[in-house]
Amino acid sequence: MSIALDQVVYSDQLTATLHRFGIDPDDVCIIGSSVLAAHGLRVNRDIDLSLRPAALQRLLIERPELNGTGHGPIALGTNIEISRSGYKMLNVDDELFSRFSTIVDGWRFARIEIEFLRKIRIARTTDLNDMYALEEYAYSSQTWDWDLLYSVLKLSPAALVPSKSAQPPRCTRS
Repeated sequence: MSIALDQVVYSDQLTATLHRFGIDPDDVCIIGSSVLAAHGLRVNRDIDLSLRPAALQRLLIERPELNGTGHGPIALGTNIEISRSGYKMLNVDDELFSRFSTIVDGWRFARIEIEFLRKIRIARTTDLNDMYALEEYAYSSQTWDWDLLYSVLKLSPAALVPSKSAQPPRCTRS
């Protein structure tokens, strides 16, 4: 199983998009479905990015119109957006640009193990197929790093507990 940038749809737009917004590629980590696409697990519909905190702050100061409501993703175009939340629910943001990422064809990608934990934590029904594909990949891959998973779980045991937003609404008695 090879990991390659050319398996990521819209990757040909990355350099020009970042340049247009004055974002240094060294301040970018590709996250979300693009991580799965780079591993050949599925086709991505867009590219989600996480920026180093200082780079995100600088971007929003220089381009305040991008801030919008101050919540939700920041669209850099039709197919590329910045995630404000990234992997905060896993408490790995401090090491996302080092221990929890890897370089693929010159671009920093979140480790697939971290994306797997994120999918579990978010627990959206739309992510079920991804979780199954990731589980199959984990058991068949010789490069899957189980120790990395365990180290994150030690930092944030709640990573395996679905977020409140993913919980179905409770029934109330009348």
